[in-house]
Amino acid sequence: MTLYRYSGPPSGATVDGKEVLLHPGADVDLPRDNDYVRTLVALGHLAPVPVSAGSGTDRAPRRATKSEGAA
Repeated sequence: MTLYRYSGPPSGATVDGKEVLLHPGADVDLPRDNDYVRTLVALGHLAPVPVSAGSGTDRAPRRATKSEGAA
């Protein structure tokens, strides 16, 4: 799994059997070898989030706020 930052329109998708809500500016953990993920990367809607030295890989994805459309 790879942590990506989403910059497309608000959306939702099923990726490898998991429902994923995509909100502009939110980080989301997705499999890099998935065709849909590759398409979003090619369109510029997903960009890998750089992992800084010493930060580890246990960083939780940022959740959408109510102003971004979270329930």
